[in-house]
Amino acid sequence: MFSIDKRKIKLFICSVMQYVLSFSLILNMRSVYVHSLEMAWMKKIAVFLMVFSVSIIILASNNTRKNNIKIGVLLALLLFLYLMTYYIIFDQPSRILKYAIEIAVLAIYIFSVKDAFEDTMKKYVNIVCVIALISLFFWIFASQLHIIHETGAWKLDWGGSSGNAMGYIRSYYNIYFETQSISLPYFGLVIRNSSIFTEAPMSSYIFVIALLFELFLKEESNKKIVLLLIVSICTTISFTGIGIASLSLIIFYFKQGYLSKNRSIVSAACKLIIAVLALALIVSVLVVMFNSKMNSTSGVSRTSDFVKGLKSWLEHPILGHGYNGMDDESFGFSNSIIPILTEGGLYILFLYLIPLSLVLIQTGSFSYKQLSFYLLFFLMFVVTIVPYQNLTFFIFLSMVKCNEQYAFYQKKSVKSGMKKINI
Repeated sequence: MFSIDKRKIKLFICSVMQYVLSFSLILNMRSVYVHSLEMAWMKKIAVFLMVFSVSIIILASNNTRKNNIKIGVLLALLLFLYLMTYYIIFDQPSRILKYAIEIAVLAIYIFSVKDAFEDTMKKYVNIVCVIALISLFFWIFASQLHIIHETGAWKLDWGGSSGNAMGYIRSYYNIYFETQSISLPYFGLVIRNSSIFTEAPMSSYIFVIALLFELFLKEESNKKIVLLLIVSICTTISFTGIGIASLSLIIFYFKQGYLSKNRSIVSAACKLIIAVLALALIVSVLVVMFNSKMNSTSGVSRTSDFVKGLKSWLEHPILGHGYNGMDDESFGFSNSIIPILTEGGLYILFLYLIPLSLVLIQTGSFSYKQLSFYLLFFLMFVVTIVPYQNLTFFIFLSMVKCNEQYAFYQKKSVKSGMKKINI
């Protein structure tokens, strides 16, 4: 008789749904698809995919516990009420309600399902690697060598475009887009690899998060994946992305190589010399990029936005101006911290500082890898405009989960005999 292993089927369903969840997080990260004027419905699809996949995972998972679900629901309820209080005070637009629901759904998921963050991020890295490969192919053969020609043009509701006239961006089979270019010393005008995102810094953010997870939270890093992500980050020509990626590599290999007890003195010395030379080269390149960036219109605009946004926040420091309450929506909107302060004040910033504080308070309980991941992520978050994206919410919620005894990175003394199915 043919027998069906229901547990394996459930594991398979959960694995597929975690891919769907990861894909929805990526779509929500300012992808071209959710910012296209002709595909406005994609924003709703991204939210639907997230809610649907989380619901199926919780129902099908063998790793959910009633107590965990209660904790997740309680936290979700507290977060929802906290945001709804702000919503009522300011009579805010519906997007605040949307954020509250999304955060609540992710909170229930990450606390209800064992290893939810780790397993989902593994799927996330796999999807990002596919995106990185496709973007590198088109960046080389389309954007740089011009062997492949554009197949269409898209108009976005996000920022200005440096692609075609009238604000349109060039599309290549609808899986790669040219949204930005930059003038570099010795190279002239270069198209940046923005992949499927509205800006190169967004693709850089996606690649960097995948790199940080691969280096610091994966049981064993895959060198090919690390190399692919590093190259992809470099092609975005993002000062922030390249800087964070370089710092993460230095931290990772310095700890893994130079401080390893099994290394000889000669080997350690050679590695240290190579690391110092590499660091000097990286710093030199970053200094050139930084000077070029600050002398550009974008650099001046970012500095001006930061100053204006800070002054605007000081007018209403506790509750901010409210969402859509700014007279000039460009104030500070080139990073995450200033928009949070100007729109939500200290009231909303508090939600971001609590998870980070929990990580810092529990420093002694964390390995250097976990600390490196979260601190480098926070640094990337601060200087990139991703304050209200679901991937950002997801990682901040994982900081809270890390303070629980059943956190994803802790190894249990008794392991289950059941193997997870990975696809």
